[in-house]
Amino acid sequence: LSGYYGFSAPDPRSGARMAQVSVSSYGCCGDAGSVFMWGGHSGTGYLSDPWVFTRDMSWFPAGSQWTKLTEEAGPTARKDHTMASIGSKSFVFGGRDEHEMKGDFWVHDFPDGALAGIETVHTWEELTSPTGMEAGGRIGSMILSDAPNDLVYLLGGEDHTGAKKS
Repeated sequence: LSGYYGFSAPDPRSGARMAQVSVSSYGCCGDAGSVFMWGGHSGTGYLSDPWVFTRDMSWFPAGSQWTKLTEEAGPTARKDHTMASIGSKSFVFGGRDEHEMKGDFWVHDFPDGALAGIETVHTWEELTSPTGMEAGGRIGSMILSDAPNDLVYLLGGEDHTGAKKS
């Protein structure tokens, strides 16, 4: 999309993940569906740069744009993680970098529920599992979001040995 209708866009990458979030991009027009993208691999290194694609349906596609967010303290750079969202929150689990498979679980949020231009307020918080219930590092897993009950479920994947996980 870079250059199309004046778009700037994220650098090329593989292994990134995206999830649709409810983030109001324009006070007058409401949320036409925003997409949060995080992570991936550029071909030369792992990425942790967060991006949001917002659509303004009253002037689509010219009113649509990619916005690079400031990198806040959050998960380490990786690819092949899994992501799902509920409302303005995106949940990120697992993935891998050049050293290991990841088993950490993070939630990304736009606490004010709105984009304010480039200087968007957003936060990361690491979620912890009860002792003995840790999922362990894996790739290829899925997160199912249950928005009516405000829950997410982690399913499947494989660990560093290739063993399938439930």
